[in-house]
Amino acid sequence: MRICHLRPPSSPLSTSDASPFSTTGRLCQRGRLRCRNEAPPMTSPDCPLKTYKFGHSDLPTAHSPFPASIQPAHNAALDGIRGGAILMVIAWHQYACTPHPPPTHVFGLVERITSYGWSGVQLFFVLSGFLIANKLLKYNSLIKNIHKFYIHRAARILPLYALCLLAFWVVQTSAADHGYANPSLLKQGHTPLWHYLAFIQNYSMLERGVPGAWLTVTWSMAVEVQFYLIFPFIVACCPAHRLGKILILLVTVPVFFRFIILATNPNGGAWNTLSLPTRIDAFALGALAAYKLRHGWVPNHAKCKIIAIAGLAVFLAAPDVLPLLSHYSRLCLLALCDSAAAVAFVSIIVLAVRPNHGWVIRLLTFPPLVWLGLVSYALYLFHEPIFYLVHWWIIGSTPALNTASSATASLFALILLCIVAEGLHRFIEQPIITAAKTNNTID
Repeated sequence: MRICHLRPPSSPLSTSDASPFSTTGRLCQRGRLRCRNEAPPMTSPDCPLKTYKFGHSDLPTAHSPFPASIQPAHNAALDGIRGGAILMVIAWHQYACTPHPPPTHVFGLVERITSYGWSGVQLFFVLSGFLIANKLLKYNSLIKNIHKFYIHRAARILPLYALCLLAFWVVQTSAADHGYANPSLLKQGHTPLWHYLAFIQNYSMLERGVPGAWLTVTWSMAVEVQFYLIFPFIVACCPAHRLGKILILLVTVPVFFRFIILATNPNGGAWNTLSLPTRIDAFALGALAAYKLRHGWVPNHAKCKIIAIAGLAVFLAAPDVLPLLSHYSRLCLLALCDSAAAVAFVSIIVLAVRPNHGWVIRLLTFPPLVWLGLVSYALYLFHEPIFYLVHWWIIGSTPALNTASSATASLFALILLCIVAEGLHRFIEQPIITAAKTNNTID
């Protein structure tokens, strides 16, 4: 990789001129800046520099707003976003979807807040699109390096996913032998095992019915893997100057898909939730943000906050507005809700990767939230089985929060889940990824 001599710190630029590819904010383009094979380090009291790994070279970077691609490999704020997403999902499954205290006073507020927890998966999708695009766009020749991307994804996804399926089979077999056959947890349904191995169970669930809670959560893994299989080739085959237009198309077209499916299919809600064509706009919106940041876009913090608030307002107000609308207006709002949430989430992600010391960063880097983000994958895969099994062992019922004993069981299950997630992350997930990096298979 060739390194460009950048303008010295004696003529600093304002933050608004910053660009992802230069320490002074000017876009490093052939012809505008003279390039050589090496760049001498630049240091100045007015322009402190750090060296971060970028591609296959170490570029000096200044303390100015940069996208995650050239920040340190670990971004605590993005981990905080993951932590928030997994909290939303667990709250949705273990409070909003289970028997809980009547919605009076504070419990009514809790019920309303947790009823939006399903959108945590949408946040995962947006963040995944942002990070994956950011990784893919750094390659000079993606086709030659695409195997590294897939090795990275396999090391990240497959170990815990395989363990989840193996644990399901072991528990299902032993539970049947001991007379515990809770269909709400252990039902496999009519979906063959090979569908889970091929990551197509989301479409099988649409046609054959939803299985027990243990396997149902894997639908989102299928959607993500399907995205991983096609998006790298879109990036590789599309000219760089046209990729932004393709991503805009992928952001807008699924809204029309969702409307058409809702208008024509009685099972339209399930299709819009479980299929990649109707969820790809979340990935594409995250990818579009990464693309724009790598091409010199400098977002305004205040505008990002306004956009985030506006998107959340549409998303949060939808349940109250829907009964007031006509049939087709209601379908339009339903089709737009996911997009409104995705717009809000991508604005938060952009704020997270632009260095500042505002309350957003302080919130996202709150240590417990960061830790939840680090172990979020294990939490996601195993929260349902642990909650179900703990409730069965303690009170002999499915998860609930409407009695003191069930609330105690839920607290114990939450503690056990955190211990299991930390163990899986530390002793399985992290060593495998580290080993892959050590073997030079992952950048």
